[in-house]
Amino acid sequence: MPGAIGIKYVSMHFSLPVVLGQTILIPGIIGLVYFKRILKEYKPFLYLVWLGILNDNLSLFLIKYNKSNLIDINFFTLVEFIIITWLFYNISLNQRSLKLFISLLVLGTAGWVLDNVIFHGLNHNNVLFQIMYAITFIYLSLNLINRALFTERASIGKNANFLVAIGFLFYFSFRASLLIFYYAGVTFSTSFQQHLYYILAFANALTNLIYAYAILWIPTRQKFTLAY
Repeated sequence: MPGAIGIKYVSMHFSLPVVLGQTILIPGIIGLVYFKRILKEYKPFLYLVWLGILNDNLSLFLIKYNKSNLIDINFFTLVEFIIITWLFYNISLNQRSLKLFISLLVLGTAGWVLDNVIFHGLNHNNVLFQIMYAITFIYLSLNLINRALFTERASIGKNANFLVAIGFLFYFSFRASLLIFYYAGVTFSTSFQQHLYYILAFANALTNLIYAYAILWIPTRQKFTLAY
C-alpha cells in the first residue's frame, strides 16, 4: 500500500513504472462500486486505496514541475500507518485489544515525529519510520494469514482477510528489504537502481491486483426482510 500502495517516483522517464502505478485505479474503482455494501470494518481498506491514488498522482504532479515530493511522501507514510493500523484493529484484533491498538498508534506517531521532525526534516528521505511500520505490518499480516488458514472452512482464495494480508505481506516484505539496504548505506549503480524501481513497480502492480480481487470478497451487509 506503496509507501505503501503507490510508487515513489524518482523520474518521469520511468514511463512503465508510472503506468503500472496506475493499476491502483482498479481497486479504487471497484471500491467505489462496493463502498455502500461492504461492512464498515473494511472501509479503512478502501480509504487506504483512495489515499494511494491521491498520493501517487500528487507525486507525479510535483515531479513533473521539478518539485520535491519528499514532504508529500513523509506525510503520506504517517496517514498510511494510521489507516492500516485501524484496519488491523477492525479485522484482526477484533476490537478486543483497544490498549494494543492505541499503543501502536502512539508509538508509531512518536516514531514518525522522531524520524521526520526531531532527527531529520520533512524534506529528507526518512526511511527509519517506514522500516519500522513495514516490519510491524509484516508481523500482523502473518498473524492474520495464520488465523485464516486455521479457521477458514470455505475456499481460502475467497477470504478477504487472507487476501488483504497476502497483499500487505508481499508488498511490505519487498519494500522493507529495499529500505533496509538504503538505510544501511548500500550503494548501487544508477542502472541497478533503475532496475530496482522497475521491480518495485511490478510488485506494486501485482499488489494492486490482489487488492482489487480482495475487495470483491469483502463481506457485505446482510439484507433483512420482514416475516409475514
